[in-house]
This record gives sequence, structure tokens and C-alpha cells, in this order.
Amino acid sequence: MKYEISNFLTKRVQEIVNEVTKEYDTSIDKQLIVSSIKSGIPVLGNELYDELVAQVTPYPRELTIAMIHKYMKLTNRWNDREALMKR
Repeated sequence: MKYEISNFLTKRVQEIVNEVTKEYDTSIDKQLIVSSIKSGIPVLGNELYDELVAQVTPYPRELTIAMIHKYMKLTNRWNDREALMKR
């Protein structure tokens, strides 16, 4: 069983959701916060949670394109994967 507990101000989470879904921000940290909304389980505030889930679903096509453009070039870490796996 895995528990991950985070806390952010509601206003900040709403800002991040907007930055990712409307401005197509490719920040991995922000992407993780948004993905945690889809997979999370709220303790309180189900109505607000449902609104946030609706905002992050479906994944925006424009964001898909922005993510591909930003991360399509594989870094040296990827190129070194064989050496790292052998280690």
C-alpha cells in the first residue's frame, strides 16, 4: 500500500491546472500535480475535486504536442541507459 500526501492551497492547485490545461505548461512538476488529481482520492471537498477532474480530462491535444516537442530529444541519460543498467 502506498500513501502520498501533499498539501497545496486550493488557489494554487487551480492556478496549476489552468497553467497546464489552458497555457500548455510542460513543467514535469506541474504535470505530476495535475496527474495526481486524476488518480487521487479526496478526503473532503468532493465537489471541488470533481470540478478539478473535469478540468484535467481529457488531456489537451495542444499539451500533447507541446510535451512531445519539449521532450522528444532524448538526453545523454537516455543514451547512457545501457551502461547504467549494467552497473
